Amino acid sequence: MSLTSYQQAVLQEMGIPVWITKDAYTELKQEDQAKQNNTNAVQRNVGTASSSSTQLPFSQNAQTNKPPSTPISQEENQSRLARHQRLQDAALVQRLARVQRLAHRLADEVQDRRRARVTADDVDVRHRLG
Repeated sequence: MSLTSYQQAVLQEMGIPVWITKDAYTELKQEDQAKQNNTNAVQRNVGTASSSSTQLPFSQNAQTNKPPSTPISQEENQSRLARHQRLQDAALVQRLARVQRLAHRLADEVQDRRRARVTADDVDVRHRLG
């Protein structure tokens, strides 16, 4: 299964480690270097008057996550796995509650239909007898 870069970013933002191929990592590194080179060129062209307040483009400011292939500690990995498990557990609890609500609605609807059928049968029997 391959993930788009957006899906990878969302998973990383959620704290879920995303493993990528070595080729993809190399490509990301090259893109990062190209962006860094562009930023350095822009900073040199801006001059010294505003060099102390030069801001990086938004995409680089927002890039606070480690690259996906950077080794993480066992403790951090356990923390991420625990967070992921809690998210899954919460989602399962929500699904279970939804299924229970649907089951109650279905049971109520079945009872209503049975009552309606019994009432219709009563009317039909009274009509035949009457």
